[in-house]
Amino acid sequence: MSDYDLVLVDGLNLFFRNQHKLGHLSTSEGSTTGGLYGSIRSILKIVKDYKPDFFMVCWDGGNQSRTAIDPEYKANRERSDDQGMWNQLEVLSLMMDDMGFGQHWEPGKEADDLIAEFTYDATQGGHTTLIVSEDHDFLQLLSPSTTIFKPMKKELITDEHFREWYGGLPPWRYPEIQAITGCGTDNISGVPRVGEKTALKYLQRHGFLGRTLAKESKLTEFTEKILTNLQLVRLHGSLGSSVDYMLFKVPEQILRPTRVLYSLEQFEMNSIVNNLEKNDWKLK
Repeated sequence: MSDYDLVLVDGLNLFFRNQHKLGHLSTSEGSTTGGLYGSIRSILKIVKDYKPDFFMVCWDGGNQSRTAIDPEYKANRERSDDQGMWNQLEVLSLMMDDMGFGQHWEPGKEADDLIAEFTYDATQGGHTTLIVSEDHDFLQLLSPSTTIFKPMKKELITDEHFREWYGGLPPWRYPEIQAITGCGTDNISGVPRVGEKTALKYLQRHGFLGRTLAKESKLTEFTEKILTNLQLVRLHGSLGSSVDYMLFKVPEQILRPTRVLYSLEQFEMNSIVNNLEKNDWKLK
């Protein structure tokens, strides 16, 4: 029986976290493999441990909707010229296809927004969802039917955890905290010298963001900035995605084992090969 009906993976987040952690790994010929190896290992373990019925890796297709609001959005992120890293990403995507796992991206849309759309659809359909990412932005999607798994920390975060940490605040209001404090990762500046604890205190004191901005003098002068930030940090998912996640059913076994074996051997990932062969290439 499945622990979760649907697993949604933030593809680039998983890859880059693994690349950072395992960047020292390489083949005997010097090709870097850390991001690829860690991502494949993580995905196979998630499928084995949580037994989802449906599985999808979501990829970034751009962030035009947010840069139109603030041109400085994510301007602090420089594109790497490490060709070995980009080669790994290409192979990872091909291997997801060969393994039989669903993938999706849309031009101009961030993976975060795609994941939000699929999560809302799953919730509406009465299904449970596991989001795989280290990104704090997904906290706003937590609900009784939606859980977050942080693969690097091997940590599950639930709706109950969030409410306990944030004094009863419902997860969907987390963007209000981010709008006040900003988000350094995405190059979003917040109100100077106001951290999460203070922002939460203000929101709890006044109930809603609009009232908080009107009542707290320290925030009032930053009202326009905070409301702009809110548009940047709030995920833009909506009901009725153009793609039905139920098409991406997890297969009983690796779809194209010969091709997967070839790719794994090319990158000298013998431990993954051994595990797959031990299980007769079965995923369930």
